Amino acid sequence: MSEWWTYTLSDILLFTPSTYYRLFEIYNAAIWPAQVAAMGLGLAILALLRRGGPGRSRAIPGILAVCWLFVAIAFHARRYATINTAGSYFAWGFGIEAALWIAMAVLGGGLTID
Repeated sequence: MSEWWTYTLSDILLFTPSTYYRLFEIYNAAIWPAQVAAMGLGLAILALLRRGGPGRSRAIPGILAVCWLFVAIAFHARRYATINTAGSYFAWGFGIEAALWIAMAVLGGGLTID
């Protein structure tokens, strides 16, 4: 323990950068058509923002809730938790955010866009 000053931050990393990049590569390959659907959902949100109407204060949070929940389960819980012990906590955090988006969608008046 007398050589403690020789340690650097890279000595305490949980995984290497190449492991992290490989995780993203495998994850994106596994969910391949979902990226196209995500672009479609983003365009739908933009269309709702431009068009207006009474339903957008429920539709936009509903779309975002689905996206947050997907990331919580598909990435954080199933993939990221395999290389980082905090991944399951991130999944719970994203799940709570999804629940808040759902609450906004149900209440309807939580999203004000001018």
